[in-house]
Amino acid sequence: MWEEQDREEMRTMLITALSESVSMRSAGLDIGASMSNPANSSTKQNVFCSETRPRGESKIICSWDVFDHLKLKRLVDSLSEIERNWIYYRYGDKPEGNELDKLVEVVFDWMDNKPERKDGIKTTKKLLAYVLRSRREVNAFLQSKAYEEIQVSRQVYLRNYKVKKDEFENHLERFDRSTVDRILTMRRVS
Repeated sequence: MWEEQDREEMRTMLITALSESVSMRSAGLDIGASMSNPANSSTKQNVFCSETRPRGESKIICSWDVFDHLKLKRLVDSLSEIERNWIYYRYGDKPEGNELDKLVEVVFDWMDNKPERKDGIKTTKKLLAYVLRSRREVNAFLQSKAYEEIQVSRQVYLRNYKVKKDEFENHLERFDRSTVDRILTMRRVS
């Protein structure tokens, strides 16, 4: 239903909306400075002035993007917990530490052929955490060195875990696409 261009635009909007480092400066008013330097109670005075605008009209002191970002954040917050965790982990500035662990557990539960042995489970979860972390990075750095990250030899990695890594990446790509499509649909409806 949605094209890849729509998804990329939504991903860009999500990154912007979930960014923690936005400037608090708008319309010549530095909101951050006025919040950090509150006025002393001794210097406060009551100010009386006449109206400068017709009644019922307010002056907008921030850009319209702020309203779009707040609307988008509300849409993200209305998603299911796992989708919300994915969006905040993938597109937010500062992911919480427990989001990665939750995502690892959920995606591990979705696996078709899970390992039965304890060491296989542990190594598979390490691999999944690595794939999720590298998904979060701008470039999937050290993809060729995945076997070093999960502490197995290169031969064991190629024989046992390369297929699982590819399966994780394909699954995460489908999950990301479906979640972004859902946000696009919700945005169109609202």
